[in-house]
Amino acid sequence: MILSEQSDERLVSLARNNKKEAIDILLKRYTPLIYKMASSYFLIGGDKEDLVQEGLLGIMSAISSYDKTKNDRFYPFAKICINSQFPFQLLMHVIT
Repeated sequence: MILSEQSDERLVSLARNNKKEAIDILLKRYTPLIYKMASSYFLIGGDKEDLVQEGLLGIMSAISSYDKTKNDRFYPFAKICINSQFPFQLLMHVIT
């Protein structure tokens, strides 16, 4: 079985069973989306990489909380989880 050819949903299942390669593939697969989503935010004096790190936390959260019985596909759920992480970084930037 070639993992890189597996669906997101299958990779999430494998990742939950501690298959590190599945996690790595999902992170690589979603990194371009995270950069694209992060570019829509602007932090005065901030670093875009901080937002990207938050996006990566969002995808990790999506992997751990995805429930196939409630969400048909992983991609839309992952987008919500990624996007929900950005306000935390924006808030931390304002506070500090």
